[in-house]
Amino acid sequence: MGSLAEKPVTLANIRNAHPAKKRQFDSMFVWLRCVRQVSFYVTWLFLKLGISANQTTYLAILFGIVGSVLIATGRHTNIVVGSVLINLWFLLDQVDGNIARFRQNPTTYGAFVDGLGAHLMYAALFSAVGLAVFRQQDINPYAFGRCLRTRGLHIDRVVYLVCGHLTALALTLRTVVSYKYALFTSEVTGGKASHSGKVTGSEKERGMLTRIAYWLNNNILVLAGFILPFCFLASVVGWLDIYLVFYGAASLLSLVVITGSYILKLKRGVHAKIV
Repeated sequence: MGSLAEKPVTLANIRNAHPAKKRQFDSMFVWLRCVRQVSFYVTWLFLKLGISANQTTYLAILFGIVGSVLIATGRHTNIVVGSVLINLWFLLDQVDGNIARFRQNPTTYGAFVDGLGAHLMYAALFSAVGLAVFRQQDINPYAFGRCLRTRGLHIDRVVYLVCGHLTALALTLRTVVSYKYALFTSEVTGGKASHSGKVTGSEKERGMLTRIAYWLNNNILVLAGFILPFCFLASVVGWLDIYLVFYGAASLLSLVVITGSYILKLKRGVHAKIV
């Protein structure tokens, strides 16, 4: 019997190559589930064209970098086009894995570069959004700034620039903290570490409020959630400053809460007894 990689390139075979473990992972993210379905069609096209998983990863990162640069220019048209490119990065970020699994040739190099692209986007996206709002070339004034001015308040544009960089830093640090915690606990328990920064765990072990908090974190504050489609919507309607302020506050709060929760777990748990 031939391997899956030798089977005809069909949508059915591409979907069958998507393992149950990945389907379970996808189920935690509303937006990712939607993008995943579209990615199967793009995967079919790329396989027909002979494009490899690594080539897809390189193309995805290129889209992400160019999109961030366009957003950073601060011009409305560039911001919209840039946000589209960044959403295409996320789509291709699913396609490269689909290709690797279909061809049964996933590599540690591919996984590393793919993960590197995701960490790069956390930093590049919000730094670019901060620069865009700071410049305010075509969309002037932004919605949040206009609302404040009608109440006699004013925020210096530099605040938006700082907010963008702080948001990028907070989301990057949160991923690092989550990875460090997962790496340490996996070494203790013999489990597998995750560097995604996404919140996982058994539903039975959580209360209702905790499940809601986990759902909000996974669907609002990670790239597999609504960060990217919200960026596109905000760029179209001119609410990029509201988008930036919201994610600035939410990312800083998330960093504090997640870091604090990990510290408390380690302090009172069995891991604290291991040197």
